[in-house]
Amino acid sequence: MTTPTRQGANELAVVEWLLRGAAVLAAAAALWMLLGANGLGLVSSYGRPGAPSDASLVMNERVTIEGEAGLATVRAANQQLGSLEQRSDAVAASGRRGPNLAEVEGPTDVTVQFWSPTGPQRWAWLLVRVVPAAFAAIGLWLLAALTRSAHRGSPFTRRNVHRLMLLTSLVAAGGLIGDWGAALVRMWLIDSSDLGSLVSPGAELSFAFLGVVLLLGVVTEVWRRGVAMREDLDGLV
Repeated sequence: MTTPTRQGANELAVVEWLLRGAAVLAAAAALWMLLGANGLGLVSSYGRPGAPSDASLVMNERVTIEGEAGLATVRAANQQLGSLEQRSDAVAASGRRGPNLAEVEGPTDVTVQFWSPTGPQRWAWLLVRVVPAAFAAIGLWLLAALTRSAHRGSPFTRRNVHRLMLLTSLVAAGGLIGDWGAALVRMWLIDSSDLGSLVSPGAELSFAFLGVVLLLGVVTEVWRRGVAMREDLDGLV
């Protein structure tokens, strides 16, 4: 019969190895992108299982097309669908429940490929993808180490406090590079291309990762105080 303590330890062991597996996958993705066609060009990852698409596809960004070009796309899509009124009347005449009627509105999101970027642009585009993936790999490995210490029954140690501090720093740096940095690189690529006049100006910055950083900071401080209290109690014994 498995005791609750034994079962909990087994679950922590499974979580630890799942985290290590995810860390290896994140590191592999970073390596694929660095060595792939958009990086050093040493390996071809096209069609390779598990290889990220950014490692082999032409440099691209998801952008919003505005103005007449965007409206033309909207009109073409609605023309392909047909008049909303006609489709609604056809469904009513059939006496059966038809499909969920849809209509396209602008502006239009499209994927833009960049065929002749400068060297600095190419490496900037690559690094805002590689660095966050590498940081994710390190962060997942740190979480696995934290889980392992809990599995062994000694989670409240100074070493784990340092791990949490490093994890918080990685999330902050990864968010700055992978979110804000990527937005600035996207704006740089678009503004320097012949598509610049068709795309909405400015960079969209997300602040979601700051919430994670704040949460990790609180956990780290609580952990640090827990370790200090434990050391004080050990000193009294």
